[in-house]
Amino acid sequence: MSLSPSSHSHQLGGDDGENAHVGMFVEMVSKLISYHGYRSLTVLSIYAEVPKDFIREKPDSGFIKSCGRAVPQLFGKDIEDSTRIVAQIGHEPYLQAILNHSDFDIIIGGRAYDPALYATFCIYHGFKDLGIAYHMGKLMERGALCSTPKSKEALAVVRHDSFHIVLLDPKVTLHCHLCRCSFIV
Repeated sequence: MSLSPSSHSHQLGGDDGENAHVGMFVEMVSKLISYHGYRSLTVLSIYAEVPKDFIREKPDSGFIKSCGRAVPQLFGKDIEDSTRIVAQIGHEPYLQAILNHSDFDIIIGGRAYDPALYATFCIYHGFKDLGIAYHMGKLMERGALCSTPKSKEALAVVRHDSFHIVLLDPKVTLHCHLCRCSFIV
């Protein structure tokens, strides 16, 4: 089963991650499943909005820090002026959802660090080296930026100490320096 044709015509994927939009995507997918007559699917939702009250307690505690000089310090006024606050989540919520509902078919989540989705799969299958899992995830997420000419398709083969990226378009090559990985064309 594939929702791919639907995802192209309905532009599924990519958003600001607010809870209302996660709900909207769940509803869209449910309608597409019904419209196409697919079997019943288990759809999990992961929300990433953070209540302002939670954030209000944190600025002075040292819990929230800037990501370097380019990101200014967070002040109370910033929190109050925000329409909503959405976290960028890593692999942890996805892994927990899979562990709690291993019979899932689709996960729709709020704002996430894209490589975390690939890393989650590795972690779920027993890979302990987060560096390899996230490095592979980053290349899979942005692999098209590393290929000549640009490409959409690649397959990752992950081992406990390395990974291979298999390019599915024979006309492209992938370029990466300082990697613990190899590329199979």
